This record gives sequence, C-alpha cells and structure tokens, in this order.
Amino acid sequence: MAATAEEQANSRELGATSGRIGYLVTGAATEADARVAILAAAPSTFGGFTRRDATAKVSDDIAGTWLGEATYGAPGAKVLSAGEVTISGTPGGAFQIRRCSATLSQTEVLACLLATGFGRTTHMTHGFELLGSYPTGAPDFGGAINVKRNGDVQEVEGVDVPPGAQNSAAITITVNDFTLNLNKGQCLFQGLGWQERPDGLWELAWDFSVMADFHALEIDGITGIEQPAWSYLWVFYETKSDDTAHCLVERAKAVYVHRVYDAVDFADLGTGCINSVEEEP
Repeated sequence: MAATAEEQANSRELGATSGRIGYLVTGAATEADARVAILAAAPSTFGGFTRRDATAKVSDDIAGTWLGEATYGAPGAKVLSAGEVTISGTPGGAFQIRRCSATLSQTEVLACLLATGFGRTTHMTHGFELLGSYPTGAPDFGGAINVKRNGDVQEVEGVDVPPGAQNSAAITITVNDFTLNLNKGQCLFQGLGWQERPDGLWELAWDFSVMADFHALEIDGITGIEQPAWSYLWVFYETKSDDTAHCLVERAKAVYVHRVYDAVDFADLGTGCINSVEEEP
C-alpha cells in the first residue's frame, strides 16, 4: 500500500517568520517514506511562506502510522538556486551568508565539523594568548584571567566565553556586488546551520559578527591600552587609602587583554565568497 498523508485538523500554525502544517501518515514503512508522502501532500506555499522541509516520527498511539509536519520559511526569504550565494544582515555588525549546494563538499563538511562545537559557553581561566598587560611591569599572573584577592589569597575566577572562532588573517568577503574587508580577528564565526530542501539541494547558513579594534584606551590613569576586536579585557585592583574620603578604595593596578577565541582560516569555511589576504587592509 502506498503511503498517504492527511492534514491534521487544527494543525496549521502561522507566525511572523515561519509556519507549519501537521500531517498523519499511513502506509509508510520508513521515516523517509513518510517524509516523501508529506512533501507530496503539503502545498508549496503557506501564508506567503515557502515550504522548506518535512519531518516525521513514529506515532506512539497508533501502530503503523507516522506523525509529521511540513515547515515553511520566513516571508520574503529568497529560494536560492544551486551554487548561489547571498548575504543578509548588517556587514558592519551581524550578518549571515547563505549558500545552496547540490551536495555537501569537503570544505562544507569541515564547516559542519567546526559548527558542532558551537552552542555552549566555555569557562576559561586562561586565554589562548596574552595580548598585552599595562602598565609596563604589571604583575605576571601566568596568563590567568580575572585574578581577585580574597584576603591574603589570590583566586582565579576566569570568564564564560560564548561560542565562536575568529578569522586568523585579514579577509575579503565579496557577494551580492558588495565587498567587505576586515582585519585579522575582527570577524567572529558564530556557527553554521544546514538543511536538505524538498528539492534535494542543501542550504547552508553561516552566522558572523564584526567588531572593531580599540586603541589608546585609558582606565583609571593606565594609558595606551590596545584591545583588538573580540579580545577580553580585565582589570586587577588593589586596595588603597583615600585620604580625602578617609576610607579604603579599590583602584586599578594593572590591565590585561587576552585572546579568548580560537583562530581559524575562514577561507576553509566553504562559503564560496570569503578569501584570506596576506596584508591587513
């Protein structure tokens, strides 16, 4: 018996950015058969959205049946052709690069592997690299982050770092007749999403954010501080006597800047539009 999908009553849901329609599938031997039946029954558009995918799972209530749904993408979202690349968002802030492929190439598999480490905050007590300590002669804590005094004891508190990876070299991103030049470390890769479309093509979406470098900062009289983009800055304080207020106060003794994100070659991410350059722009 051929698998058939029937729309479930009151299953249609429509939101600001997506939609779904629920289905009950009978006669399907596998999840793949159930998914094919849903794609055959579901309309190609719903509420102005484009059908993106279908899912199915075994029903716990009725033997031999499957529960599934067809999902629909954001309004106005362009359906890409094979090999097509597009960019959306604010290239000076957060932006996304989308690409459509017939298959997942080796570089795209690498991007997928990189993305599997995303989604969890990492607690770091030491950075990848101490980029600077200020002023000259600042105490050497061996690269520890957020050292605090607790009486006569010094404790390392560390920092929780959101997932991401920095570009290891200056990069040029060219897509949609737009060129974006970024110095080393200014672009942060925040993860990759991918899905197989009903037409058999794969759609991949890389998420990025951009931050500028900060120069010649001053903190509590400590000058000349350099903070590259996406680095972490912390201040070591010491207790001093405020003779005017007649009390003890905490004042900055030293400032430290750490690289807390791993660095990777963004040309290996497989977007088809990011190129590494030898010299910083």
